[in-house]
Amino acid sequence: MEKQNDVKPRPRVRLTNGLRLIAGAAGIEVDEAISARLFELSDDEFNALLQRIAADLGATLRGLERPGAPSIEIQLENFQAWQSGKGAEYYRWSSDAMEALRARLMELGPGCELIPCYAMSVGVKLPNGKLLLINRRGEETKN
Repeated sequence: MEKQNDVKPRPRVRLTNGLRLIAGAAGIEVDEAISARLFELSDDEFNALLQRIAADLGATLRGLERPGAPSIEIQLENFQAWQSGKGAEYYRWSSDAMEALRARLMELGPGCELIPCYAMSVGVKLPNGKLLLINRRGEETKN
């Protein structure tokens, strides 16, 4: 008589134990019926499930679910809305200052994120995580 599952039970036991540990850390319950179902899956079903879990867990741990930065134009529009929302003319950048910022962002390349924070400069987070402050002349500043 041929065995239905050629995969040794050890990976299934390790997966079940691992899921219990993760569930315990996350404060959720593992339905024992679902855990038992792991041992009823065919080898192909189990391997497909294992690959999905590994891919989802890996993506979560790497932070890949975080969406990329919006386009420069959208960020500049959002920055202008932020300036207007401050209610003080002091925060509003001139069209020349906005153009200098646009040029600097184009120079820095895609993936940069604007972080409005000050009246005279704006934070820019680079794709590598480094933070810069860009002033109204489009220059990097320390303050």
